[in-house]
Amino acid sequence: MKKLLTLLAILILPAVSMAEGAYKEITAKELQKMQAENPKLLVIDARSNEYLGDGTIIKGAVVKPTSEITKEYLTSVAKENDPIVFYCTNTDCPASKQAAHKAAELGFKNLYKFPGGIDEWKENKLPTDKVEVKAETKTETK
Repeated sequence: MKKLLTLLAILILPAVSMAEGAYKEITAKELQKMQAENPKLLVIDARSNEYLGDGTIIKGAVVKPTSEITKEYLTSVAKENDPIVFYCTNTDCPASKQAAHKAAELGFKNLYKFPGGIDEWKENKLPTDKVEVKAETKTETK
């Protein structure tokens, strides 16, 4: 059992550490500058529908929950070396980190995470958009 755990650690830890260094954390000001310099910059709000609140997002961003970050989706909107910024609600929200890790594992290289999220963006009174927040549909189980 000990050998099995050691083998698993050897196989899994490099992948985790590779993903850790696969993206750079940026501030609201850095993101705003990136948007000004590159109007085609892909900014992804990684929050799921239930966490979108009133639907406020960063101007120009697209909403794509972490669970929907796939190779097919990313290659349809970006090339592997195109800059992609992920964000969610605030520093307590894990969605942007999960999405950035997922993108790195899928082979994307020029990745950024904006940990302050929409909360910091709004605090700085930076440009926002609104998206329609779909009502949650609950299914009955018998």
